[in-house]
Amino acid sequence: MQRPETSSSSLLSMAEAVESPGGCSNSEVILAQAKACQEEATASVVGTFPTTTAITAANNSPELGDLVRLGPKNLPEHRGRSAIVTGVSASHCTVAVLGDSLRIVVGECWPNFGDLSIENCLGRLGSKVLISGLTGSRTQWSNGLRGTVVAHPKEGHPCFIQKPGAAADSGPVLTFCVKLDRPPSKRPGQVLMELRFLRDDNSNNNNNNNNNHNKAQEEEVNAGGKS
Repeated sequence: MQRPETSSSSLLSMAEAVESPGGCSNSEVILAQAKACQEEATASVVGTFPTTTAITAANNSPELGDLVRLGPKNLPEHRGRSAIVTGVSASHCTVAVLGDSLRIVVGECWPNFGDLSIENCLGRLGSKVLISGLTGSRTQWSNGLRGTVVAHPKEGHPCFIQKPGAAADSGPVLTFCVKLDRPPSKRPGQVLMELRFLRDDNSNNNNNNNNNHNKAQEEEVNAGGKS
């Protein structure tokens, strides 16, 4: 399979973006690895998360930002590992292979759809997420905020960054750009967040829909009683 072309690296300037495992925050992040070519890439809003399942003709194809598990036909060092989808073609996709923490990129490969399974779709464009778990003094303000996964205006989707001071041989960190629903005053409207700080917020949307539906029914009953 021919290796896709990659773009050149560039600078990211979003501050409250990513924390180290120990909770220390950084004021800027640098793109360390260009994303693979996103030829024929597609993205859509998702409502629920599918359980891990092998992809067949009857199932949907993976999309950008999906977390997948690599099957036995991949290289030995990649078999059974989790990866994030960075490009989608007709019958295969480009993925960034992740380490055990699901943070650091350790490789890249191009599996066929039949040799991977989708673990979750939290990173898909349009996913509704809740931010939580941040402990750094410069990032805690984001805890509890809700938003939508979007493409970064310059770097696309998903994003890979190298934190200042990181070892030269350490891989880039996977992040997602989140557009905040209600950013606090004097705070950025979009932030880069690691996967570990994102939670599925579709349940909140479902509750809101149910509340609106119940309210509509109540108004309909009241209107009927007045006639």
